[in-house]
Amino acid sequence: MKKILRMIKFSFLENMRNYGIIISSIIPSTVFLIIGLAIKNILNNTDIISLLLYGQFLPMSLMLLVLSFSFTLNISSFTEKRQTNFFNFLSHTDVSNLEFYIGTFVAMLLLFNVFQLPLLLLFLSIVKNMYTHIIHLSIASNIIFIVMYPLGILISLFIKSMSKVNAIMTPVNLILMFSISMPTLFASLLGKEVTIFYTYLFWNPLIILNDFILFEMNISEKMWLSKELSLFLLFILFFVFTLAVYCLEKRRIQEI
Repeated sequence: MKKILRMIKFSFLENMRNYGIIISSIIPSTVFLIIGLAIKNILNNTDIISLLLYGQFLPMSLMLLVLSFSFTLNISSFTEKRQTNFFNFLSHTDVSNLEFYIGTFVAMLLLFNVFQLPLLLLFLSIVKNMYTHIIHLSIASNIIFIVMYPLGILISLFIKSMSKVNAIMTPVNLILMFSISMPTLFASLLGKEVTIFYTYLFWNPLIILNDFILFEMNISEKMWLSKELSLFLLFILFFVFTLAVYCLEKRRIQEI
């Protein structure tokens, strides 16, 4: 337990020192918040403001924040460690790979919440006091973070150098985000419910987060899947991602 706590402290401080990467990770979400504040001062119709804020800007901000910390920042961190032979150094210490993975995961989760909670508080205070939603939204965001975290590690196993991170992550991030925004556009053009496209996008955990936020903020009347089915699907995705990481890491260790 002490070694895990030591790794949590090490990973948290290491990420905080990379303030340039941290700032770039929170800028996209902050931009949506600033635009929301500007719209509030321009428009007088509270219903339109609420629809824009809680139907578009809040979901996008939370999804981008989850994507930045559980995915992009995570991939950059693990790719750098492999490039600098950090794991070879780790094998000569008393810290196991499992203890390291647990420590870095908890540290990243803490770092995510350091920025997520203030973002939620600010968003939920723009139109009126909607703080009652903060616990549900925070829990949902953390669950999606947990599911996507091993996916980030999995992708990092196939990236050999830091120079390739941006080249690979830019199209991947675009696919993940556009798979959410484009169905909404197509549904509007076709006059159909956006959920008809979700069946083909079950592999993207952000879909479930977006769906839950819209339901929680009373933008949509019902969720695509029930909460129980959503949790079951997320558990399956988490299990598959984690199992893939375990198998690939085990093979890597055997080859050393």
